[in-house]
Amino acid sequence: MAARVALHDMAYGGAAVGRLEDGAAIFVHGGLQGETVEVDVTERKRSFARGRLVEVLEAAPERVAPPCPHFLEGCGGCQWQHASYEAQLKYKQHILADQLRRAGHIADPPLQEPVPSPKPFAYRNVAEFHIGRKAVGFNREGSHELVDIKHCPLMEPPIDAALETVRAFRPKLAGIGSAQIRTGIDGLQVALMCDDDPRVYKLLAGELAAAIGLDVRVAGVKAGSSSMRGLHGEPWLHMALAGRQFRVSALSFFQVNTAVSETLASIVTEHVPSGGRVLDLFSGVGTFAILAADKAREVVAVEVHPAAVADAHANLAEAAADNVRLVQADVAASAGLAAEQWDLLILDPPRAGCPRAVLEAVTAAKVVYVSCDPSTLARDLRVLLDRGFSLESVQLLDMFPQTYHLETVAVLTR
Repeated sequence: MAARVALHDMAYGGAAVGRLEDGAAIFVHGGLQGETVEVDVTERKRSFARGRLVEVLEAAPERVAPPCPHFLEGCGGCQWQHASYEAQLKYKQHILADQLRRAGHIADPPLQEPVPSPKPFAYRNVAEFHIGRKAVGFNREGSHELVDIKHCPLMEPPIDAALETVRAFRPKLAGIGSAQIRTGIDGLQVALMCDDDPRVYKLLAGELAAAIGLDVRVAGVKAGSSSMRGLHGEPWLHMALAGRQFRVSALSFFQVNTAVSETLASIVTEHVPSGGRVLDLFSGVGTFAILAADKAREVVAVEVHPAAVADAHANLAEAAADNVRLVQADVAASAGLAAEQWDLLILDPPRAGCPRAVLEAVTAAKVVYVSCDPSTLARDLRVLLDRGFSLESVQLLDMFPQTYHLETVAVLTR
């Protein structure tokens, strides 16, 4: 069913929002706030609908020509290349405020000015490319169909160059579901995610590294496993942040935008009290814990993922951070630790947010919450506010330009 729709808002998830004649909200990917569009209604629920953009009848002034041809093919790697960068920041700030009000019931959130990315393109230091029988790339928006990516403008140049070689090797990569490519101080790392024992790809790994022609390390990861093997060199790289180097394995998390990560690290560490006690939950490879150790008397870092814990031990030894104690445990089981007296609690959870039992145990004087999902952030802030915390500031950092994703730092005090 075709419909003419005036789009009045932008939603978390990347779609523009309008209303059908009967008042039902409709979500339209590819549209922008302020536009009038023709859409094909593809899905209808009781209270909302989804539509496919057919034609832009009246364009918004924020609309720009996307520089990537794959974006026009429906690649799901990013959602907002058709919007000016200034507009993207505006959308994200509005979405963050809306989520805090709706999900967190925070009437007047203390939003700070957004921190833009110095690079709206060529900023990603890591990406995972799916490998199919005929394509290497990202899934088409809303499907499992692969868009064959020849060039991705979001990637740092070494990754984009390596992607070309991975594409050339595609006929030899049967049994490998995806390739994660990361660039760091040591060069490049390619992690092959496969169903088989990774050791069977050892010869291929050397051949692939030689073809890329840079200092390349190739790791192998069996699907569903938490372990990895170095097939060509060590299965990790070192990443630079705040004047230090951090070992990061193929299975470990590290922020994707190096420049914005520097700002994030600065914001978090400015709240570390001199001579204080700091608890770092979801501590990953030990980034915040090690940076906090320069000022704090004692830091306790909690992480469950084996690869990240191994990296953290190596990073602690390299930094000679003797005042940091690393605990390998599920944060969900750390309510007792959170209930101790801390001067600062650092939270950097995955998209699912922080377990409620931990939030309800927190007694720290200050909490710095780093979030990649505004809806779970809003939910978790509400729990802390109901326990007597005050929300001092909320700041958007644009870690992911051209996409709807956003990074946020919230600061709370008792």
